[in-house]
Amino acid sequence: MKKLLLFISLVSLLVCLSSCGVKIESVSLKETEQTIIIGDTYQIACTVVPAEAQSSLEWSSSDPSVAAVDDQGLVTAVSEGTADISVSVKDTVYAVCSVTVSPKEVTETAYITIDGMYVNEGYRDNNNEALRLVYLAYTVKTSDQNLSVSDKTIKLSVNDTNQYFAEHIPGANYAMNSYYYSSYIEDVFSGTELKVLGTFKIPANELNPGNVFTFSCNEIPETEKLRCLSDSLKTFASQEELAKTVDPEGFKEEQRKMEDADDALTDTVKSSINGYRWSFFVNSITYQLEFFAPNRFQLTTAIANNGGTYSVKKGYVIISYSNSDNSVKIPYSFKDDGSLDLHVTEAFDVAR
Repeated sequence: MKKLLLFISLVSLLVCLSSCGVKIESVSLKETEQTIIIGDTYQIACTVVPAEAQSSLEWSSSDPSVAAVDDQGLVTAVSEGTADISVSVKDTVYAVCSVTVSPKEVTETAYITIDGMYVNEGYRDNNNEALRLVYLAYTVKTSDQNLSVSDKTIKLSVNDTNQYFAEHIPGANYAMNSYYYSSYIEDVFSGTELKVLGTFKIPANELNPGNVFTFSCNEIPETEKLRCLSDSLKTFASQEELAKTVDPEGFKEEQRKMEDADDALTDTVKSSINGYRWSFFVNSITYQLEFFAPNRFQLTTAIANNGGTYSVKKGYVIISYSNSDNSVKIPYSFKDDGSLDLHVTEAFDVAR
């Protein structure tokens, strides 16, 4: 009987020792790097073998003032910076996750609101394949002073290091007519607002998660207070998809203007342009554009002569060159007296 009791006691001791000190085979983290925003939390996913050893894990932060961690691996972002979150067992470190804490986004001041930042993945620069086309859509508003802006007004910096200037790229605002996109200065008077589009060519690696975008502008007060995160960038496969999402009303209007005109509208437009010539000066070039029945045109400049055919849409007269696949969309509208206004300078001006 004594031998049986002794055996039972030994078995109980072994069971207790096993449960209190399970031998750990491996500890791994799903991610070894993570970026979170001040005030947010992030649960680090940890895999332990054997699973019953989970309770023996100890979590610690190299800098709790930047990122604090509880005993379950839940990280809380406290302030801007970087901290290493370690998981250990009895002072033996098994895995580390480097956590970068980014500042909160600031997208609005008294004078400007960032509507969004977008990437057109369908764009490729002819001179540098690494560059991506980034859109900054914003609204300028003012209640106490008059402002003057253009699509080149704002400068953008990445991590307060590399600076990029807005560039005007003809056609980059396709179907986004709700936003002002022109290199010409536009006044925003006190008590009014204006939606503006800025486009930047930025290397693809600058758009990786964890980067911070800041802005500067002499013409718009408080722009330097704005701050956006690359994690918030929205990427689109094409300009059309971008426009459809960012400016749905502008996209619908563009689609309408590109529809074929009916017979009555076509006859009205043709009778207003056939036999007439438009002479205009834009981009340091003098143009002469003349239309002939039934649907032909001739364009003359100091550089070359081109001709071809034209078609009438609900909002455009589209001229197509006979010696190339190129075409130009010329907007038109009707004045109060019913006469047609053909916006030739708008069509040929590369700054618009």
